[in-house]
Amino acid sequence: GTTQNVTIKNCLIAYNAGNGVEMNAKPTTSAVIKNITVQNNIIQYSKYASYIQHTSNVLFNYNTFEGIKYGPHLHANDCTNCSLEPNKDN
Repeated sequence: GTTQNVTIKNCLIAYNAGNGVEMNAKPTTSAVIKNITVQNNIIQYSKYASYIQHTSNVLFNYNTFEGIKYGPHLHANDCTNCSLEPNKDN
């Protein structure tokens, strides 16, 4: 569904069965994902740290990835006006 104007800061995101953080507004839907900030978090022990696709105005930076099972840890595609670095692998 549509998600807008969300901020996630200074959190521990851990032990997800899939992605630590996923934003995916599939083009086959009318969903809109925009104005999202994900900063200064620790993302741990998930299959992937983040999956970001078909979004706009996303800040996803200053996050630390630990114990992520698969790479690349940050997958991004079709992102408009997004800042996706720096992030850090531990």
